[in-house]
Amino acid sequence: MDLISTPWLLLAGYWLVSAFRVRPTEKAEPAWSRFSTIAAVIVGIELLTGHWFLSQFLGSRFVPNLPGVRYAGICLVWLGVAIAMWARYHLGEYWSATVTIKIGHRIIESGPYGYIRHPIYSGILLGLVGTALAVGQWRQVGALLLILIVCLFKARREEGMLTAQLGETYQEYKRRTGMLIPRMG
Repeated sequence: MDLISTPWLLLAGYWLVSAFRVRPTEKAEPAWSRFSTIAAVIVGIELLTGHWFLSQFLGSRFVPNLPGVRYAGICLVWLGVAIAMWARYHLGEYWSATVTIKIGHRIIESGPYGYIRHPIYSGILLGLVGTALAVGQWRQVGALLLILIVCLFKARREEGMLTAQLGETYQEYKRRTGMLIPRMG
């Protein structure tokens, strides 16, 4: 294992273990929506780590191969994964890998959720920026862009379900917080 894959594996392990301690689902997104998200994430992971997309262009570097760039990227990977894990901890029993409403659903405002509505996505995206810098190939940039699109679409679906379920309470929460970065002002 190396300094780039280790934090991602820690995040996956934490999610796997904590997935057994969630509330039952009251309402879930349609199957086609789940499938499209899963398919895009699989392509993103393959872009990030695999060799199917290792064309001459995608395998070429977009940043210089310098230790400082690599170490800065590694720091961002660890920071991003730490943010995602911190957010996952605060979300607790309301977490789901798919877009759902849990029985007794409520807004979580502790930890990073006091500032950002989707800090797990923010952490993952920051970690992907770090991975792209540390590895330095265009395929990681492609993975980052694809996962950014997935996160934005998934966040919109989540917000639609939460607004329908929680109404004005969720609208007020949206006014106070940023989607992926803290609201300024």
